[in-house]
Amino acid sequence: MTTAREIVTPDPTRLGPLKTVEAAAPLGPAPAADSVGRCGGVHALLTHRVVDDTLLVCLEPRLSIRNRAAATLALEEVVAAYSLPHLVLEAPGIRAPAVLSAVLRTLRACGKRGTVLSVVVPDASSRALLRDALDAGGRVFGSTGEALMAVRRAVEVS
Repeated sequence: MTTAREIVTPDPTRLGPLKTVEAAAPLGPAPAADSVGRCGGVHALLTHRVVDDTLLVCLEPRLSIRNRAAATLALEEVVAAYSLPHLVLEAPGIRAPAVLSAVLRTLRACGKRGTVLSVVVPDASSRALLRDALDAGGRVFGSTGEALMAVRRAVEVS
């Protein structure tokens, strides 16, 4: 079983843009619908990069309940390692219970750290579901561009 430390190393000097599953070498047949991609022999539960002092993280859309805890821990470690005031979380598979659970756990972790969470969900019905689940604790957007613009506006105001 892969541990969260094998997925994301919390050492900020080693953190940087991770290879996405698409950028990895061909791995043969497509993975099963409930499995996650593999990147360099390690599960690619999330990818991340920094854009204008904002941490941008993308969750694996086919995240399973089995891998949810590792993804959540990996997310918390990335957020702690960078210690940026804003997190934009792309959650393309929000209808999957594991993805929704990871987003809600991330919201709690961000609240404890004082990090502002913005979630990007492309599907309108999923955005409505997530807005109900987040209450007033986080912001939900339809695209990464919208989320980053909102962060920039918030930084300019403060």
